[in-house]
Amino acid sequence: MTTVAERQAKRAMSGTSDAARISTRVLIYGALILWTFISLFPIYWTVTTSFKTAVNVTQGHLIPWIDFIPDWKGWRSLGLSPDTIGQISTVRDEFLKRFENSVIT
Repeated sequence: MTTVAERQAKRAMSGTSDAARISTRVLIYGALILWTFISLFPIYWTVTTSFKTAVNVTQGHLIPWIDFIPDWKGWRSLGLSPDTIGQISTVRDEFLKRFENSVIT
């Protein structure tokens, strides 16, 4: 284990100051946070769009329960909403078969 004095001596020899190291870390973490947002936003967009009506999609509402009220209409038409999941649905079977084929290939 190194002591505080040894760590300070290593920093003095390396020539980097605490401010430079902190600013480097801030830039790195800022870039990582930005990249996380860029990577996850399409997933958010896809999930929220599946709960929108056609009017809300075309008007560009983004925030559920503030800009629009989420609705199961898209899922209901596939037989995948909570109120239709237990019923027999040929549409759901066809959708799930095609979805499975897309995942496999």
